[in-house]
Amino acid sequence: MAITNKNTFEQLKQSFEGQRRYRAKNDAYIFDIFDDEWQLGTKEYLYLEWMYDQGYDWQTFVDLRVILAKNANQRSRNTASIRARAFKSLGNNLSPAAFQLAWLSLTDNDKQKLASALSFAVKKAGFTQFKEVYEFAQANQPNQKMGNTILDPEKGVYSEIEYDSIKEELRLATDNQKKTCYGSRDVLAFGNLIACQLMVALIRRPVQLAELKWADALPVGQSFSNHRQNKNESVPTSEYLFSDVERLQLRTFRGKDGAFRGSAEPKSHRLETDLSVLLLTYRKQYELVLIQSLENQGISLTNDERRLIMLRCPLFPEEQLFTMKFKTKSNLFKALGFMSDAFHKRSKALQKAITGFTANLDLKSDRIESDKLRLGNNRLRHTVLTLGARQGLPAPYLAKITGGTEQSVKAYVDLSFEARLEIDQAFAKKEVLTKFGSIAVNDLLKQDEYVVRNEFDEEMGIRSNPANCASCASKLGAPLGCYPCDNFHANEDADHKHYLDKALVKYNVNKEKGNQVTLSKLRKIILYIQVTIDICEERKLAKKGLCHA
Repeated sequence: MAITNKNTFEQLKQSFEGQRRYRAKNDAYIFDIFDDEWQLGTKEYLYLEWMYDQGYDWQTFVDLRVILAKNANQRSRNTASIRARAFKSLGNNLSPAAFQLAWLSLTDNDKQKLASALSFAVKKAGFTQFKEVYEFAQANQPNQKMGNTILDPEKGVYSEIEYDSIKEELRLATDNQKKTCYGSRDVLAFGNLIACQLMVALIRRPVQLAELKWADALPVGQSFSNHRQNKNESVPTSEYLFSDVERLQLRTFRGKDGAFRGSAEPKSHRLETDLSVLLLTYRKQYELVLIQSLENQGISLTNDERRLIMLRCPLFPEEQLFTMKFKTKSNLFKALGFMSDAFHKRSKALQKAITGFTANLDLKSDRIESDKLRLGNNRLRHTVLTLGARQGLPAPYLAKITGGTEQSVKAYVDLSFEARLEIDQAFAKKEVLTKFGSIAVNDLLKQDEYVVRNEFDEEMGIRSNPANCASCASKLGAPLGCYPCDNFHANEDADHKHYLDKALVKYNVNKEKGNQVTLSKLRKIILYIQVTIDICEERKLAKKGLCHA
């Protein structure tokens, strides 16, 4: 009998004798498989009303509900939702003949998700009646090689120019960040910058960053074990216990294993000094805005209470944290727990915030339209793993960098990207030509603060914005490290050949030492100096031709 409406459903569910109630992966939530709305987290729901419109018979209806219930019990809400949509895309075509026919009309993306959903149904949930369609789906999945995904210009590895642009623009955004926050919107905007910086520094997914609380950011030398509030709060097995400079260490969680904040990664992450200072500045502003909000409600906290409530707060909160009327101090502490996901920004919302933040940066791409370039978790991981593989790092080390498995990084070790040198060369000429035509160098040379000088006090070019150079950490120094920078405009009459020779010497020295990171930077500098020399020569010849005309 087909389930065509809720009246039929109400009649049949009364005779069901199997297990109806399941616990979500977040074990604080229990749901009935015959409900059409399953609550799987604080603000996480799975909606299943669509199943009445598929024409399922009663047994298929129940089987799919149980399969999705087991997904919700063992996997994240997002995974359960994706697999529900996969079954929805298939419709009532689960018999082998109907399945094979329907398969032809599915998108490659739907085919992959459906194959994954059927794999879980057969292998994990034990529904062997779907074995034949599962085996067909496995044998006929779209042929997508890992290498093709990694090299995709919109979804794969960032080119050197793109990756450098992202890091440079984040540096400038950090320099321009207001150090005073006047309200919740300012704190949230500051938090978006912090999320970008931490994602780049730690190479961790938004779902992992979204779980962080201020209790997870401690000075090096303090132990997470000493700050543990209850037996369920997991801590790293290895922590940084000493540093001669004030730096923070961050505890992260796997994100896919166990309950919310239930599985700390084995090692804590030691943050660089500049990032530690930035995070502490963000914390101070966050606390000031939160405490002001509480005081406006008549809730006054002692110093110890302020410290305790901050440790319970999410690193990346929803705005509701600053606008909620808690009414009493007791309600405040009940609402914010060390293991609670209350007021935490959802992982999708955090990823959207990161994407939105980078959309406002002046990012540059050599392969796609620059205004389409964004900072994304998958692309960042592809890039870091690729660069690591090019440097000869072994698979166990690469896995440790990103918190993945050795099997997941194997594809990167076997890839070669030397062909990207041609892309860099083509873009270098385009970029230098653009810079020569976009600014009057001779006019700015009259203003000393704009002038870039070498060690002999000779004028090599100008800075279009001197403030942007204030926090530049280039170890190659000016002007050698300036040539690829958007902020540097070469002087047409300067001796750039001298610096080409100097860069080539440095390149050969580092080649003998095997320093791949420095070699990569020098290779790019050599490209830009060579293009600068070529364009200067072309412009000089053009001027001579005009003079003799």
